[in-house]
Amino acid sequence: MNKYFATLPPDELAKELTGKVDNWLQWVMITGRLGRWRTAFDSYYGQRDKHKSYYVTQAGEQGELSMLMANEYRNLVQHVLVLTTQNKPSFEVSTTNTDSQSQEQGILARNLLDYYWNLGGITEVIYQALETSLVMDSAWVFTEWDVTKGEKVRPGLDGNMLTTGDIQCTFKQPIDVVVDWTRESSQGHTWQIKSDLINKYDLAAQFPEKADEIVM
Repeated sequence: MNKYFATLPPDELAKELTGKVDNWLQWVMITGRLGRWRTAFDSYYGQRDKHKSYYVTQAGEQGELSMLMANEYRNLVQHVLVLTTQNKPSFEVSTTNTDSQSQEQGILARNLLDYYWNLGGITEVIYQALETSLVMDSAWVFTEWDVTKGEKVRPGLDGNMLTTGDIQCTFKQPIDVVVDWTRESSQGHTWQIKSDLINKYDLAAQFPEKADEIVM
């Protein structure tokens, strides 16, 4: 009987996840997605074959011609981006119950949404994800709970200070997120594998019992 991969022991799980990443990378190369992403990315930032939008090149038999690529692709994407983001969303929270406590919770929820949207960095993340998806056909936004953020509460069992935690919102380019490519629809994925660049010393401080293995 095949076991669900997420229930495997750590050593077997790492091997299984590595296999999923390798299979996905092979799939994006075979289907041409990787090449399409690379071409779109290079074109957006002004580099197409031998042509560049950020400096003048010489051409002609005696170098008598000066050539500069007009980056119309970036101009079109920026135009769509501005049209899409010029009106900021306004959140409205409604409660099922009408008692005073529910109404107060509704007001708190709306204020929290406004706070995180305007001051919590979510706006910038959504903007980056939208820009990337317009260029490369897709992008990912992850909203996670970071236990290392927030105010210090009390010492934990290991002596390190426990914090209240806070939301951490990040965006990823399509090449940085591995999904189940055998699904016919992009909806309803039961797992994703994302790539994060993390300072290993910060990670070792967060997991002191694994510090030696992380730092080595």
